[in-house]
Amino acid sequence: MRWRSAWLVASSAAVLGGCGSSAEPPTKAVPRIPAAVAQQLEADAQAVAAQPGCSRNAATKLLNDVIANLDKIPTRYQEPLTSAANDLVSRTTVCAPPPPQPERGEGKKKHRKGHGHGHGKHGGDGED
Repeated sequence: MRWRSAWLVASSAAVLGGCGSSAEPPTKAVPRIPAAVAQQLEADAQAVAAQPGCSRNAATKLLNDVIANLDKIPTRYQEPLTSAANDLVSRTTVCAPPPPQPERGEGKKKHRKGHGHGHGKHGGDGED
């Protein structure tokens, strides 16, 4: 009888110990994007956000960085990241170039004394 009690206690302890009734079932580790890649993509996204209205160049850089790092990005994130970056590029506009600055001397004309007004050395009164 003692043998049966010991066996019952031992088997119950083994079942309860392996059951994990109070803890959640073990799950697979979630794949992660390497920190350096995540930081680069975050910086790219911040650059897009910092240029509202004309952020095509920043959005294109984000897309290019996603594509360049696809081998480091877990498979489950590759398609969503690429699609989001493509969508961002398609929704942004190119910044218009700044207007050209006038070259020195253009814009304001200076009045020079003695040139073309008949007040110079050459006479200009028509006597020969």
